[in-house]
Amino acid sequence: MSDDAERFYELRDEVDREAKMYAEAADGALPDSFTDESGLITARLDEQGLLSFDIADRWRDGIEASALGDRIVATFQALNAARIEAWATNVGDASEKEHRASPIPSTQDSVAAKLQEALLAQPDSTPAVEQALENMLAFLDDVSANLDETFAGALSRGRQTEEVAPLSRHLTVELAAGGQLVAVSMSPNWVAGSSGAQISRELNDTLREAFDKTASAREAGPLDGSPLEKYGRYIDDPDAFVAFITGRE
Repeated sequence: MSDDAERFYELRDEVDREAKMYAEAADGALPDSFTDESGLITARLDEQGLLSFDIADRWRDGIEASALGDRIVATFQALNAARIEAWATNVGDASEKEHRASPIPSTQDSVAAKLQEALLAQPDSTPAVEQALENMLAFLDDVSANLDETFAGALSRGRQTEEVAPLSRHLTVELAAGGQLVAVSMSPNWVAGSSGAQISRELNDTLREAFDKTASAREAGPLDGSPLEKYGRYIDDPDAFVAFITGRE
């Protein structure tokens, strides 16, 4: 038994050190802009994840009007790839440093300790324990039965796209909830007669509108809209979870 406990604590410390390593990597700098090889299109991401573009007025020197939308998307994809590469470098740098595991928190603050305290406070703990076990099993059965659907729903929300066009109908953008640019289409006649500044301005205004329209999906809680939504309030409130299990709510 003692060997099992030792392995458990070793695993806990390993997970904690890995978490610290990735947290350090997440704090590392990532590129927030990328200019394509022609120097004609620059993609930028602000701190909120809003995407914008600067298109040079001489863009026709290296880009066909019919290909501009695809080149804009390709520039975003290149920025995304550069950010992934920088993230990988940050992880590699962080992995070369020593990360100490945090001390194990007091067991008095754990959900198990709070549950035990609540049950012992009952005048007759036997029926209270039986009720808590029934509630816990029902909770676990519910989670098990609906976990796949909940995960699939969260994944689907992240992939949802919003197609937005300004009143002018000069262009259309398709933006995923996570801020990924999926497609840009433009009116050939409008593109042919527009400067880079004009195109950039209308494109960026449309991207901002699409970003705002996808905010609800982007900011939704992990269980929102799922069969397990009713448990979302317990994620950061162990006292409420204990009250639920003991039937005090």
